[in-house]
Amino acid sequence: MHKRGVELSINFVVTLIIALIVFAAGIVLISRFFASAEETMLQLDAATERQLEGLLDTGERIVVLGRNSFSKTEIISPGGTAQFGIGVLNVESSDQFSVRITLADGYDEGNRKITPLENWIIQSAESTSTNSPLSISKTIPQNTKEKILLGITPPSAAQKGTYIFNVDVCRNQNNPCTDAYGKQKLYVRIK
Repeated sequence: MHKRGVELSINFVVTLIIALIVFAAGIVLISRFFASAEETMLQLDAATERQLEGLLDTGERIVVLGRNSFSKTEIISPGGTAQFGIGVLNVESSDQFSVRITLADGYDEGNRKITPLENWIIQSAESTSTNSPLSISKTIPQNTKEKILLGITPPSAAQKGTYIFNVDVCRNQNNPCTDAYGKQKLYVRIK
């Protein structure tokens, strides 16, 4: 009778060890999956890059495209992240630029102004800003193109509606922008 008790506890210990190993392997796989998802989030995909290149090749100096919609509007669910590609073509001799992204306005589905506009996360590969503006300094040689991927994440309590962001490209890296190169708008719609 004593022998059965020892067999039962050894089987239990072996089963427990195997379960812990499987659990640990699952955690490692999940953490690698999320790490690679975050890493790819801040990289332009080939289709967006081609679209930006094509628009810049037409002579447009500043181009803004949604990564999923190929327009200036991205539609996301609450808690999602809107992704935009920004393209800048330098056709002038100055090579010092600053790209500033600022949350300007928000309107709900009834076209009423949304306030307050706080706690948005705006990020690029270079920097992150909680609340706006986000400023990215770039050196862009004459007659070359620069592409920037931008991620915009609303606060968890953001109202459904359309939010408008200003994209200002300045010829210098001064704050505030004293020498505008161009402006665009982008839109994030929370459904």
